[in-house]
Amino acid sequence: MADDAGAAPTFLDSVRVATPLQLLQLMHRLGIPGRVIARQLGVTPAAISMWLNTKRPIPTVYTSRLRIWAQDALDKAAERNDEEVAKQPTDELQRLARAEFTTIYTRWKTEGLYE
Repeated sequence: MADDAGAAPTFLDSVRVATPLQLLQLMHRLGIPGRVIARQLGVTPAAISMWLNTKRPIPTVYTSRLRIWAQDALDKAAERNDEEVAKQPTDELQRLARAEFTTIYTRWKTEGLYE
């Protein structure tokens, strides 16, 4: 997020300390479909569903890929948000557009990382 100078390190720190399940939940909150996550990781969509619903643990072999992909997804979502903010005609609409993304990230962080 271009206007928030400290945002990128915060994203990185959060992704670095998150569990595989929390990373998967972040991607889900960012709107990435389970079938896309499954294809990226080389697993079935059913496996992603079972992991998200905590019916099966996430094998540790996927941790580093989840971490890398979650960071990339978060960075791209922040970039898209910056573009959307820039398109808004008023300061208030820019604030609201920025707040929408910030809310997704903050809720994930507070509900998942700090529960």
